[in-house]
Amino acid sequence: MITPEKFNKIVSKLPKDKTELAKVELSIASELDASIGKLEKAVAAEKEWNAATKTYNSFAKEVLKQVKKAETQRNKLQESGEKIEKNTDEVWSNVSDLINKADSAAKELGIKPEAIGSYKKANALTDKLFTVDVRGGFYDQNYW
Repeated sequence: MITPEKFNKIVSKLPKDKTELAKVELSIASELDASIGKLEKAVAAEKEWNAATKTYNSFAKEVLKQVKKAETQRNKLQESGEKIEKNTDEVWSNVSDLINKADSAAKELGIKPEAIGSYKKANALTDKLFTVDVRGGFYDQNYW
């Protein structure tokens, strides 16, 4: 409970006439008026940011969908590349052994190895192997 002395002290600090109250009211009103422009700018900035964020999110969603497709395709390519690489190693090893045998046989017979059927073509084709680079042949190597 407030004592009469405290009450009187509080009342004594209140403005004595309506003029002082009007001045306080005008001061607050003009401060509010000055703040309206700032408030409007803040509201506009937030609205603009929200619109830009919505545009970005739509774009990012589409990009991520494309990235997922690219990753799926990349994984399939890598898997098929590994199979091709394994097959190439086996084929090259077998053909290389046959070429070495043809070289030895031609030397024993005193003929040029190219005289043996398919020797020249097999040699030329083995030079075209090993073009698949499963570990580093993708454009996106540095991105994901």
